[in-house]
Amino acid sequence: MRSYVAPVTEPPANETLSLVGVINFVLRNVGFMLAGGVLVGALLALPSVRKPPTYTAVTTFITEGEQPAGRLILGGGLSLPATGGKGPEFYVELMRSPAILGPLVESPIDSEPGRPPQTLIERYAKGEKRRQVATDAAIGAVLSKISTRISLNGIITLRVTAENPRLAAAIALGILQQMDDFNNNKRKSQASAERRFAEQRLVEVGAEVRNVEERYKNFLERNRETTRSPALTLERDHLTDELSMKRSLYSSIIQAYERAKMDEVRDSPRATVLQTPMPPVGPDRRTTLRYAILGFFLGVIVAGFLALTREFFSRIPKQASPEASEFNALRAESTERLRRPMIALASAVRRLRQPPSPLS
Repeated sequence: MRSYVAPVTEPPANETLSLVGVINFVLRNVGFMLAGGVLVGALLALPSVRKPPTYTAVTTFITEGEQPAGRLILGGGLSLPATGGKGPEFYVELMRSPAILGPLVESPIDSEPGRPPQTLIERYAKGEKRRQVATDAAIGAVLSKISTRISLNGIITLRVTAENPRLAAAIALGILQQMDDFNNNKRKSQASAERRFAEQRLVEVGAEVRNVEERYKNFLERNRETTRSPALTLERDHLTDELSMKRSLYSSIIQAYERAKMDEVRDSPRATVLQTPMPPVGPDRRTTLRYAILGFFLGVIVAGFLALTREFFSRIPKQASPEASEFNALRAESTERLRRPMIALASAVRRLRQPPSPLS
């Protein structure tokens, strides 16, 4: 008596994958997936291996607080223009602006021992004769080398990465110096404008003070006995208040004028450097291993997806469903359509390669 053997059938396409099925799939394609991971990992790590070593100089600094945006209100109603609020974000944007990088790339930098100082334009745009194009190219090169970060307590960190340690430190130090020059020039120009404004107001308010004093003196000379007349007493109080207000305003203008004169000649930095940029003692750590690991896992995922797609399409012809039959027919028809032009092209190439007949 024969024992019954169940026929082996292909699982349906929409069957839910089990854990054993996933493991079997991985074991069937482990070589293909590992090869894909190694290939992609090598492709991503190769540029890092061939890249020359780089050096990073680091500096940190904090900036002084300034008046909020608007106008500075002095006593007696006098208003002077106040500097807009400039936090760490402003200085981060300033470091990347042409106002700082433009003068920087035009300044000589001693970046290599034994060689004369040269500008960054000469270093990064040596063959460019057009001045503006060369400047823009040098600024773009410097921008690609700097990165900034702002901590929660407002400390700004500037990192400059260059091809040699002295150059990295020189660029970082040059940015700090250009920022100081920019702040000093801006503050002096603003203080000069405030001084001229205060001088003009001193003349105007001084004339108003003398006018009120003259009116008050004339009033007292005309009305020596004002205690018996309420109207005269009230007028005297009004003149007294007006004179007091004008004198207070005049005093405030004098203070603003003296402060503007001191700011105009004062040289004090707006940024306090916490860490001076120094040439790094060694090159930066290479990212070869990181890219290799990332590329390996990425390659395994891509190879696994390709293997899954290949197995899926290889199972369709073995299924006895209308969709599978239609797929087989469409695939055969598409293959035939693609084969005809390829055969024609191969025949044309073969004819062109054949030597001409002697009879022709």
